[in-house]
Amino acid sequence: MRTIISVTTLSLLSLTGCGPRSQEEAMEKALKDKADVSITDDGISIQGKDGKFSMTAGKDAKVPAGFPADVLVYSGAEVLMAMEIENGHSLQLKTSDDVDKVAEAYLGALGSKQWKKESDTSAGNQKVFGFSKDKRRITLSIAKQPDATYIAMVVIKQPQG
Repeated sequence: MRTIISVTTLSLLSLTGCGPRSQEEAMEKALKDKADVSITDDGISIQGKDGKFSMTAGKDAKVPAGFPADVLVYSGAEVLMAMEIENGHSLQLKTSDDVDKVAEAYLGALGSKQWKKESDTSAGNQKVFGFSKDKRRITLSIAKQPDATYIAMVVIKQPQG
């Protein structure tokens, strides 16, 4: 799956200006015809033997329907990017609220849903947290930039074993 994500990212960057069908064909060729690639106005979806990957970004980005109900999506935040893979999700959000307010909201919401905080790091205008629950993990980064506060979150289901 990492290969698919890497190839997808590189392909998206290098194919700006091509029509959707040309992008699909180029990506399928880059993936050596081992994946079905679909590019629409809503995002990109790749289905291969190693699993499935889908992503939306920009003004049409939205939280995937399968995003875990016990993980906070910060209220009022703009969704910049949403990614769904076989074993998890990634979101990038933007808000005008400050880092401390966002961090308090996540600590409270995740704690109330029995997520266990495993790490807590602060450096300058950024806070990074790690949480676990059952066989899942969350990595959460909250960072202040000149224009807004950005929230980056990865929720992964750990493999059984």
